[in-house]
Amino acid sequence: MPSCSIIIPCYNYSEYLFECLESVINQTVSDWEAIVIDDGSTNGNIDEIVSRFNDQRIEVIHHHQNFGLAAARNTGIKSSNSEFILPLDSDDKLSPNYLEILLPLLKNNPDCNYSFPNFLAFGQVNKVLKYENKDILNLLLEQSMPGPGSLFRKSLWENAKGYCEELRWNEDWDFLISGIENGLKIVNTPLPLYYYRVHHGSLTSQLNVIDYRTREIMYIRHNKLFDQNGMKDRFLSEGYLRSAHAWFSKGNHIQASILALKCAQFSSHRIKAIILTVLFFLPSFIFSFLRYLREFYFNFKISAREELTKILYRNKVGRMLYWTRRSKSMDQKYGNLTHDYRVVNMIIDQISPQRIIDIGCGGGRLFPLFLAKNLSEIVGQDISHQLLDLARKRFPNKSIHLTNQSLEVLNFATDYFDLAICNRVLQHIPPREIETAIRKICEISRYVYINESEYQDNLPKDIKIFYHDYILIFSKFGFSSFVDGYISNENYGKQHWKLFKGFQKTT
Repeated sequence: MPSCSIIIPCYNYSEYLFECLESVINQTVSDWEAIVIDDGSTNGNIDEIVSRFNDQRIEVIHHHQNFGLAAARNTGIKSSNSEFILPLDSDDKLSPNYLEILLPLLKNNPDCNYSFPNFLAFGQVNKVLKYENKDILNLLLEQSMPGPGSLFRKSLWENAKGYCEELRWNEDWDFLISGIENGLKIVNTPLPLYYYRVHHGSLTSQLNVIDYRTREIMYIRHNKLFDQNGMKDRFLSEGYLRSAHAWFSKGNHIQASILALKCAQFSSHRIKAIILTVLFFLPSFIFSFLRYLREFYFNFKISAREELTKILYRNKVGRMLYWTRRSKSMDQKYGNLTHDYRVVNMIIDQISPQRIIDIGCGGGRLFPLFLAKNLSEIVGQDISHQLLDLARKRFPNKSIHLTNQSLEVLNFATDYFDLAICNRVLQHIPPREIETAIRKICEISRYVYINESEYQDNLPKDIKIFYHDYILIFSKFGFSSFVDGYISNENYGKQHWKLFKGFQKTT
């Protein structure tokens, strides 16, 4: 039978497990067994790490899911074969002479069943953590003795009916209180023999928010012991206060106020709890009221602005004013995009047009592509004078003609253009005007390229975008979509383009 069973729960700390097991291997006492419990880890390979040692004294037990530290320790201890149990966390280590010093402490004191050393913190903090063998009832107010890094008799665990698996926090403290109920007797050494790693994964500060809840569970489990020693009020109230401070630090003033108010029912901290309730609740009330006023103002402002924009946008003058006002910002945002150049270039090469009209040309984003081709004429149309002025300054080319005419009155002969480009422009025309606009485009063009928004449930609402059935509308004027595809852009998502051709028009 091994002299000691070392129980090592491991959940996603496999990067530290090698160091942990190495410190076990290096013990000056060699007749031990180590049981590693993989508590449903989702990363790392615990079996691979253990196999590197090729040591028959190390066993691995797997949980199919994460049951928590208490359950993992219980699983390991149930499988153990020694009178003495040492819980060791997988990110911590042992001094080489840990067992050499701690085992004799218990063996030479048969009336004692729990022992521990001081700790040496390492990692983000480097210092000795001292634990004292205080009055045993002090454990009802604070966990003054360590959980992992302690050495105890297996009979203590059996009498306490194991670790409480209902607790995901303070299970060590609860185990010690169960020990008090089952004859806990302690012997300790001041030597720092347990190396405790302090790192970003440490949970103490995070779990303070539920400290009150774990204390409620612990009180229910040990209420007779707390009541007999008059410790109930102080034990529970300190949990409410600690959690109240933690919630306040997280910015949840309401929850902090509720917990502080619960603390006020206990006489030990009543005055402090009432003061903290006011201090916690007051900023929350003020912030909530100011937030309400701010949201009310902005919602009213946005709603009024949307309604006004909607009314204006549904007529030509309103749309012209809107895009005139937005011309500079729109050009800055979209004026240099080239994500669709490949597709437009492919279509031009396929059709070999001589005349192109760019509907909604803006500041001439596509003009460099057109100028690279041997075209006889390029016409740019846009509703905004400012954007056309930008295009005129950027491209003072004699083959480019710019017009501010509305779509339905474009003054060109039938089939004058070989190709009309409609890139994110038809989607801004209201339903009552879209057929008139498309009729004129079909009249003056042999081919029409469109890249417009299609209706999708997950698209955000935009009062400036209208979703049209382009295939149906174009078919009314003798055009069919004979080729289409998608353009992917990481900033603007996937865009579906179509190329329409007139039924009776020559190629």
